[in-house]
Amino acid sequence: MRRKYEPTNPTYVVGTSAKVLVHENIQEPIITKKSVVKKIKVYSLDPKSTLAVAFSILLMIGICTVIIRSQIAEDTVRKQVVQLDKKFKKLQQKNSELESGIYEAINLDEIRKIAMEEYGMVYPTENTYISVPNKEESYTEQYSLIAVPKDEKITMGNIMTFITRGW
Repeated sequence: MRRKYEPTNPTYVVGTSAKVLVHENIQEPIITKKSVVKKIKVYSLDPKSTLAVAFSILLMIGICTVIIRSQIAEDTVRKQVVQLDKKFKKLQQKNSELESGIYEAINLDEIRKIAMEEYGMVYPTENTYISVPNKEESYTEQYSLIAVPKDEKITMGNIMTFITRGW
């Protein structure tokens, strides 16, 4: 198949020992202009899809609002925690200062002296003890001291009495 710009009858010229192709009747390429018609697409808005897009946009705005509010609330809580932590450290320091002041104010030698001189207290010794006498008229009786009747017969009633009351 021939191209449109090729010459119809080529001729060769011989000279200086090189063959040169000489084109006779060189034709310019033929450009055919096609009529270009731009197609314009017309988009129509579907009410259902428009409503779905609008709803999704409103939903995203609502979600973003909730997230931003929670971030703001978290930030304020963090600031409060930092303030309370500073206050707690100050109170701990003040408490330790007051406690050390109390321990410095307490003089154990002075307390011992007042206790021994004014109240008659003494240090305990090895043989210091108090004897509490046992009363024989106690309102309770020891379980092992309860007398068991020897002439009793073993019956179901006696067994039940033993279980509920003892000997």
